[in-house]
Formats: sequence, C-alpha cells, structure tokens
Amino acid sequence: MRYVLRYFVAAFLLTSARGAVFDGETEQDVVKLIQASIECRHVPGMTVGIFKENDKWTRGFGTADLKSGRPVDEDTLFNIGSVTKSFTMALLAILLKKNKLQWTTKISDILGPEYGFIDDHRTRETTLRDLLSHRTGLASPDNGFMAGFPPSISRADLCKRMRYLPQQIPFRDSFIYNNYMYMLLGHVAEKLGGDTWENLVTSRIFVPLGMKSTKILKKKSDVLSSEMAHPYIYKDNSFENSTSDIYELHPVEPAGAILSSAEDMVRYLQFVLNNRNTTTGDQLIDPKLFSEAFSAVIPTDEMETVSKPTFPISDVQVGYGYAWFVSNYDGHRALWHSGGFWSYITLVWLFPEENIGIFISTNGGLLEDYQYTSLTTTMYYLADILLDKEPWLNSSTACSFPEPWRNETDSNFREISAFLPDISEYTGIYGNEFQPEFILTVNGSSQTQLNFESGRLGGNLYSTQDKDRFLMEITYPWELYVPLMDHNNVTTKTNVTFVRKAGTVTSMNINIGTNIIFTKGVSMLDVISRNTNGSRRRVTWPDFAQVLLRSRPQPSERRSKAFGAGSKVYHKNSMKNIRSDLNRHLTDFGRNMDIVHGTSFKAANRTLDGFMKEQTKTGLSRPTHHKPIIEQSDLETISRFFASAPCSPIILRPCVWFQLALHFVSRGLEFHHQLQIDSFEFIEDRDGIEYVTLKHETQQTKIQGGLTKD
Repeated sequence: MRYVLRYFVAAFLLTSARGAVFDGETEQDVVKLIQASIECRHVPGMTVGIFKENDKWTRGFGTADLKSGRPVDEDTLFNIGSVTKSFTMALLAILLKKNKLQWTTKISDILGPEYGFIDDHRTRETTLRDLLSHRTGLASPDNGFMAGFPPSISRADLCKRMRYLPQQIPFRDSFIYNNYMYMLLGHVAEKLGGDTWENLVTSRIFVPLGMKSTKILKKKSDVLSSEMAHPYIYKDNSFENSTSDIYELHPVEPAGAILSSAEDMVRYLQFVLNNRNTTTGDQLIDPKLFSEAFSAVIPTDEMETVSKPTFPISDVQVGYGYAWFVSNYDGHRALWHSGGFWSYITLVWLFPEENIGIFISTNGGLLEDYQYTSLTTTMYYLADILLDKEPWLNSSTACSFPEPWRNETDSNFREISAFLPDISEYTGIYGNEFQPEFILTVNGSSQTQLNFESGRLGGNLYSTQDKDRFLMEITYPWELYVPLMDHNNVTTKTNVTFVRKAGTVTSMNINIGTNIIFTKGVSMLDVISRNTNGSRRRVTWPDFAQVLLRSRPQPSERRSKAFGAGSKVYHKNSMKNIRSDLNRHLTDFGRNMDIVHGTSFKAANRTLDGFMKEQTKTGLSRPTHHKPIIEQSDLETISRFFASAPCSPIILRPCVWFQLALHFVSRGLEFHHQLQIDSFEFIEDRDGIEYVTLKHETQQTKIQGGLTKD
C-alpha cells in the first residue's frame, strides 16, 4: 500500500485572496504550484482554505462543472468525506456539556439494552472514548455502505445490528478505523439531542459558526447541483462524469456526508483552533472536554510516512485522538484528517501551537494515485510556507513526487487459477446480518471465474490452486476499481473462502483482516423482526406462497364451465390484491417498500430489463390468445429453482413474476410475461437509472399489469 493512501481513510484560479496570509510573490508561487499539480495529476478542480492567526485565504482552482465551464470558487461545495467525523465529535461535545456527561460515559447507559456488540464485555464496557478513537477491535466491512444499504434500513436499525460485527482484534488492543462507529456516535447524538443527526449538526454547528453554504448529502442528485463541484473521473486520457448512483451514504451519514466550501471550512478551522468559540465570542463547547480530542489515545504506527533520511523532512504519525490523527511534521505538532468518498478527496491539517489550519478538497481524477498525490504535495508545500520553512517541493517535484527521493514498487505477483469441473456449485445469494448480500453467477462458460454483484458493487471471483479459495476483484464502479490498481495494472484482491457442510457449499468467508461470513441463501433483510424472546424470524419462500394463496381470485361459475371445476376468474383487482397483500406482508417484516416501484428492487428489475427489451425489439414477444406463452417445461424449470431459493429483495420480483404466471396459467388464464410494448414500461428515475415496471391496471383498460382482460 503506497504511503499516500494514509490520506484515503475512510477518504484555474478565480477568487481573490483574503487577508495577509501570503505576500504577493509567495502567493504567486503557491498558485503556480497548485496549477501545475492539478494539471499534471489530472485533477479537474481544487479548493483551498487557510486560516493563520486572524487572517484567512480562500481560493478555487480548476473547474467545478466541465459541461458549463463553471470554475471552482471559495463557495463551491465539495464532499469532505471523513472530515465529517470531527463535526460529529464536536456535536457530541456540545451535547455532553448539556447532559452533564463525559467521554468516558458508556454507550449502554445512553442507548439502553437494545444496542450491543458481539460480546457482553464490549456491550457493557464500551465508552464514547472507545468509539471516537477506533479502538473497539471490531471489523469494519466498508463494502456495506459502498454497495448501499436498503432504504428500509434506518440508522437505528443498523446501529442495533452492531452486535453482528465480528471481532478483528481484542477490545482496546490497537487501532482499527471503523466508519460504523461514527454512525453509532451520530445515533448517540440523536438520543441525547432529541432530533436527527442532520438537524442537530446544522442547528448546533453550521448555524452558530455562520457556515451558510454547508449542508448534508441526502440524495444522489445533490452532487450535481449548481452549488457543487461535480464529481469526475479521468479515464482514457479525458475527464468523464463519475457514476451517478454511488453518491449516497445512507444511513452512515455521520461518518462522511457533509458538503462544504473553503469559505465555510475556514470558519470551522478558526472555531477549532480558537478555544471553541464562535466569531461572536460564544463558547459552544467546554474547552477542557474538547481539548481531549487532540491527544493521541491509541497509536497508529502501522501507517507509512514520509521520513528522513529518504526525504528531506519527517512526517511521523503519533496516534489517533477523537476524530483527529496526531502527527509530528518536522518538529511541529499537527492534527490532520482526510476524507475520501469516491471522486471527492479532502485533506485538513491543523497546527494548534501556531494557530494554522489548512483545508484542501478535490473533485476527481482518480487516475492511479495521482489525485491523492496532488493533495499531499500541495499540503506539504503550504505547510512549509505557513511555518516559515523553505519548501522542499516545487512545481517540478510536485509532479514527480515521490521521485526523485523514492521510486514506487508494484506487485507483479499473479496467482494461477484452477479449472473447476462444477463451478456452478458456488453460485447463489450469500447474505449477512449486517451487510448487503452478494449474488454470484458463472461468468459465461468459464470454469475458473465467477461474477458477483452486491448492490452498487460488482466484479469477479477467480479460482486458485487452493480448494474453495477464490480471489475477489472489484471491477465496478470504476471509482473503486482504479484506486486498488498499481502501476502494473495489478489490482488489490481479497481472499474469499467457501465453506462446506456434508460436501455442499453453505457459506462464503470474505477476509478483511478477519472473516466476514456470508451464508448461502440468506438476505440481509431476512433477519429484521425479532420476537419478544429475541429469536430471529426469517422471511422464507413458504411465507410468500401463503400470501399468494390468500390473494387468489375467487371462483366463478362462468370460468368453471369454460375451464373446468376449480378454476378461478381474473377480475380487475386481482393484480392489486396480490400486490397489496405482498406489500402488507413485507411491512410486517419491516420492509417498507413497494414490489413494483421500490428502489430496493432495481437490481432485480435490471436483471429482467435486457431480456425483456431484446424480446420486444426482436419481435419474439407478441400477444397470444387462448394459450399461455410460458410453456409447461419452463414453468417446471423455474419451479425447481424457486423451490430451494429464498425470496430475498434481489430476486423477489422474479419470484412474484413466476408465481403470478404459475397462478394464472395453471388455471387456463392468459399471463403475458413479456407480450408487447404497452404491457410494461421502462422508467428512468431521478438518478438516471432505467428500470422496468408493470403498468398498473388502472392505466389501461385492455392490458392490465401484463394480464389480458377477460
């Protein structure tokens, strides 16, 4: 892992300078270096905010919107990623003062018995201090929020599921960065403040500090607003729009969802450095309580650093406090944090004794490690100037860094895949109580490679010479794939091991320092409701079968004569009844979603999308009369599959399609799976994602939800 990844934890000039931070000649040198850096590192835009003593300097570089040509200025918003954590910490400090609590207050004393961790000792002893300093020892499977949690999972729901996070190392033993702990801290703030984290951080911090532009990332389209620096990637020698549907952090917003500008962040840095007072002199936080955040609680000595004698200076990591790393930059105590959320990368440094704060944020590039390097070299250069040191970097070395001091070394190691005679035995859905499920399928006719999907993530699993061990490679979104790639185009891969019982594959272990277990045939949403005795209830296929039986149309004498005894008549409310009953059933299990329009079913809808479009375009799907278009053999094949498959959210829609087909076709009625264009429609949502839906029966008189009217 290259040293610059320490800043990814998680995570052309326009405006005039403010204040007397730089003299004229020095300012020209600063501008020259930053312009050179973003150009050679292929970074579309950068914003910089500096506070020194009582002066400030804010400036924008590059472009916020490539389509319109809108430049970055001091008010342009960027996602600041994990720098958000310090706001969550500051909010807690405000609420602790109000509630007369301390950092040593135990989580169980605030949240109560509904919340806990994997063992009784952690549940009983974990304090705010433990969460803030990342010393719980619990694993942090970040693929969860990267893949995207279902909208029906609230922050409270996921916090209650913390008990499913496995131990990676012993409690309070060493540092493991964990975004979910700050989500939990945000929920603690909600309990103490009696409002949402979003409202509390706005009313208690943004407003008092005069951070008028700063807001919370609430929906994906927020990053494309006219106030934002739009996210980009640099691919094939040109800039492209970043993937639109990945900019959502629900429900982990307290760990990284703040959008802010250089102008507003300078106000925040001034607040942190100046005894926690607002510009009007109001003291929001007990200084003694807040000062504890800036002392190292736990060491972070595993992080690579820039140090002598290889480099002209030393940047030595000391440890982690509360939402701030503590380091020593060439003899000066420094506090810093980074933030990385897809195309947005941010870096903040504070020098408390010198009363200096520096904020830098960027909106993309992501080519190899160039974007990270642009941030770090700019930060080093600015730090030297503000500390009255001779800069050890210049416009030339900022583009060659880490050369000429050190050359990068990359991996050339590649494992050899093994031929597997029955690779299909690994396919299926693998779920976990805390993480979105993985769907594994065979890659065409390959006997060495599987494909996987998990929400917004996808990629490949490559077999190895070790039985049941694969290597997982994330290939999309591109924003995650490229940062894992070295200069030889070798990507960092994760070990995945399948577990068998009686010779049958039953689970998949993903190793991220410890094994995260995903059970075959289980969805994350399969374990939501709990009985009063705490036992789990799984939503299984027989549940849905019973729902469909209850929802069947009633007998009709006319139909009985036409199709024989026992047949049922279709009436206009049949589809509505089935849909409503299914939705009621889902609600009983905590699934607040709609089987037709719910966003949780986009993945399933997209699975059908290509097939349905192709059938329609080629003319293979057309109305037929007096006989079903689904052949009995097809029904039997589908039935065998669903007989053993759970109806998770990912495959619920195909389950519903099949059951409707089976229900109507088996009774001599016409269920047109894909018949003609106006039987269904392709809807584009606000994020630009197209998915297919059945038309509601009230929208047409003759074709109702894909069923022919009797």
